[in-house]
Amino acid sequence: LLVQQIRHFDVNGNEKTKEEWDKLISSWKGPIDTTFALGSGWSPWSQQYLQPGDRVRSPGLRNYLQLQVRFTSQDRLQAASISSIEVELAPPVARALTAEVWPTQAAVGRLDTFDLYLRPVFIDEPAANRTPGFDEILLQAPPGLALHLLSLSTGTEEDLSRGSPSQTFTLAADGHLTDASGAIAQVRRNHADSIWVLLPQLHQTLPAEQAIQTYHRITPQGAEVMVGEDGDLITEAAYSLLNEAERGAILFLRQTASGLAAVSGRAEYDDLPPAEQGPIRYFRKLRGGGAQSPFDALGDSLTRATYRALPRAERGAILGQGPLIHLRFAAAIFRNGTTFKPFVRHSAAGTDGNLWQQVEPGDATALTDSRQLTLSVPVGGQVLGDLSLTPNPFTPNGDGINDELTIAFSIFQVTQARQASLRLYSLDGRLIRENSTQVAGGPQQIRWDGRDAAGQTVPPGLYICRIDFGADSDRATDTALARIVAVVY
Repeated sequence: LLVQQIRHFDVNGNEKTKEEWDKLISSWKGPIDTTFALGSGWSPWSQQYLQPGDRVRSPGLRNYLQLQVRFTSQDRLQAASISSIEVELAPPVARALTAEVWPTQAAVGRLDTFDLYLRPVFIDEPAANRTPGFDEILLQAPPGLALHLLSLSTGTEEDLSRGSPSQTFTLAADGHLTDASGAIAQVRRNHADSIWVLLPQLHQTLPAEQAIQTYHRITPQGAEVMVGEDGDLITEAAYSLLNEAERGAILFLRQTASGLAAVSGRAEYDDLPPAEQGPIRYFRKLRGGGAQSPFDALGDSLTRATYRALPRAERGAILGQGPLIHLRFAAAIFRNGTTFKPFVRHSAAGTDGNLWQQVEPGDATALTDSRQLTLSVPVGGQVLGDLSLTPNPFTPNGDGINDELTIAFSIFQVTQARQASLRLYSLDGRLIRENSTQVAGGPQQIRWDGRDAAGQTVPPGLYICRIDFGADSDRATDTALARIVAVVY
């Protein structure tokens, strides 16, 4: 992310290469200038922040943050200025949080069941950086989408694959979650556009006999690693996409009885018997120090023994997996690209909403192959449906009983607000009342008080209630629906 640039000068201010500078006598050596420049690995710019206290929308768990400020002024003689910028930072509750949802496809507008798997990874060592864990889970959906929590389970991946998680919570009559032992997980929000659960205990690294630990090696400036910015092993294709300055060595390995051994190059590797041809490792040059990798110099995963054999300065973090969390919920999906956003936090840290740590989409479990938190629905087709009128008939006589008609309908596959128009006609086609509003996808409601455009109560009889919706696709169908409503007194 930040590239360290070191420049060497002689006493006259002439820039030298490091080799040239090293050969100078002491009296001719000038200063060494160290600067930092922006490298690769930055996330895209976030949306703009409009209000103080807005939550940072860029990915967390990063070492660096860039800020871009644009100044505008309505007076050419007055320059805009800024006195200070404060960014509040909170210690993470976990080193990594990954989640995926299954299934990733849904029938539009139909209530369906979804499984969310969340995998936490914690820092176990060094003790000073140990992450505390979390006991609250928040799952957010786009506004207007109702989520209905069904159950919550935790355990190892093997436990969940066998259908015997170590702990299973189901909904009780009081709306909270309980397990077989009577432990209670408080449901603080449900049947809305988010689910919020307070667990009865902290979720931390699994017990030693169940935990999978990953050992990391700290690599110095100029070293080479086998992982990309995303932490995954560099493949031949990924290596070819690296900048020339970032391409490191290519290591050809021979499989021997005692393990892997490097050979001189491609020619010697190709001459080996197929059974002796080991993996080919691709390296990336680090352009800054302090990166951590779970591999040794040959590219083998570090074990506890090889980690302890490293010089103390090269021992990085030891990470431990937490229990896999399985959240089952129901929802009706109305638009393509609906994305869920999970968060976690430690309740003891306070109730400030900014303390939630966001969960990233990715490979949380082998139980599904989703790796994402976004759903898709069939594109095109019906955009307007589920039209219902209640009560029908209705009696707008001011007695407080059935005085208003509720026109309910659903908008499908729409990501931006569009105009929906309600029109009431008499049976001979005269327009009685019109009302337009901006609506987005999902369930919608418009009310009619039984009055015409002049504000007068309409006579008793039958009227045509028509909903029109302005869709933006040529493939859209059913953009208008109509029903008969009866007005009686």
